Amino acid sequence: PDFTVTFKTHTPFNVEVRRIRSQEMAVDDVDVRIAKLLAVLCDKAGQMPPSIVNLLWLAAEHDLATADVTAAANSLRQLAERKAEAFFTQRGYESAAAFLRQYHQLSGIVVCHAGAPTIWLNPLARHKTPPDIVTAIQRLAER
Repeated sequence: PDFTVTFKTHTPFNVEVRRIRSQEMAVDDVDVRIAKLLAVLCDKAGQMPPSIVNLLWLAAEHDLATADVTAAANSLRQLAERKAEAFFTQRGYESAAAFLRQYHQLSGIVVCHAGAPTIWLNPLARHKTPPDIVTAIQRLAER
């Protein structure tokens, strides 16, 4: 992870950061945007260690739709559940099952751009993001 944060002196969590450049998402085709997010999520999910809350922080130069992030995350899960082995082996995973094990380490995705940060929480996460951390992240825009 890029950072390990301790929230209120007792709750550690990891933050993996990825900058999303304007040119990466400045396309009108939603399928192209989602494909680019799939690549980012596959790469970053592989970096999530076990036994701790792991957040992926997407710092977007351009407005990044939460719907695109949700669609990409759901597509990855569906591909893994359908055992699309070739898709995952091309991205460095041993198998779809290996990706799914790593995907369970991803607790959530924070999308940060000009407005308030938005958070997608992984329903399959082994370590759920505590509500206090979610609230603190949402309040970042108020400062």
